[in-house]
Amino acid sequence: MPLARFEFLINTLRFDDKLTRDARKEIDALAPIREVWDKFIEHCKEYYIPGPYCCIDEQLLAFRGNSRFRMYIPNKPAKYGLKLVMLCNSNGYLINAIPYTGKKMNTGGQPQAAFFVEKLSETIQGSNRNITVDNWFSSVPLFNDMLSKYNLTMVGKKNKNVLLLSNMHQGYSMQQNSKLPEIIHFYNNTKGGVDLLDQMSAQYSCSRKTRRWPVCLFYGILNSACVNSYIIYKENTFLNKQTPQPRVEFLFTLAEGLMKPWLEERLQTPTLRRGIRLAIAEQLGIDEPRHAENDNRRAGRCCICPRSRDVKTTIKCIECKMFVCKSHSLSICANCRE
Repeated sequence: MPLARFEFLINTLRFDDKLTRDARKEIDALAPIREVWDKFIEHCKEYYIPGPYCCIDEQLLAFRGNSRFRMYIPNKPAKYGLKLVMLCNSNGYLINAIPYTGKKMNTGGQPQAAFFVEKLSETIQGSNRNITVDNWFSSVPLFNDMLSKYNLTMVGKKNKNVLLLSNMHQGYSMQQNSKLPEIIHFYNNTKGGVDLLDQMSAQYSCSRKTRRWPVCLFYGILNSACVNSYIIYKENTFLNKQTPQPRVEFLFTLAEGLMKPWLEERLQTPTLRRGIRLAIAEQLGIDEPRHAENDNRRAGRCCICPRSRDVKTTIKCIECKMFVCKSHSLSICANCRE
């Protein structure tokens, strides 16, 4: 794909109907990308069964453009961006997420912390799993409600004096060969799911600078989807007692798999330029490009010359049957041809 074509697609990328957007934004701040976001989260829930230990934390997508729910979080690497509150498995798989859309966000009268925890945990409620959270989500009433209503235990850290709250652990127990209580080790081992997702997304990121927040959120969807797909692939590979690909090789394979149907479809175009046809054939691993079929024209445009020159010719290549002008054709004698 030429660079100009790629930039054109990025600049015109939209995710909804602009004519009805204003009406939908009155009731949903995420209206410009709501449909894509909901489909992505639905698939995240559908294709993976979480383990016994999950965590809820925040992710900040770097963004400095104009948006009424852009956040400033000083302890994050990006400082400014779009905040996503996420429920992740302990291995970094994204299970559910909710974009934070500002103080006017509709929480049904609940405190924001309680709203996020209950909403994010809907798919695992009643499963006797544990959710590890930080101090912003940690409160005794919330922990009691999650245990009594949804059969979910929670472990969290409250304030800066390292006061830990848990309705999972009973009594006081020390881990062997350690001077710290077992609850602290459990918190440290299960708290990093969202941080792991953030780290893996940043390691091989497709994000680009943009001043449109829906595009920024779309880049975040792509990064999270790549991490989720690799986790599913790796666990299925281990179940089959095989060795998984390194992540960078998997991402190349994933990209090629997404492009392949479109490349095969485009290769069927009879008027496709020779250079593009050869590039697609090489990408697909085809020895010879597909010949133009059912083309009975006596003359046509040269497949190599730029379209702007509009060079007409009656000469056809004996191999691919495409029209080619004299300046791009070769003469060969009958002896050499044999």
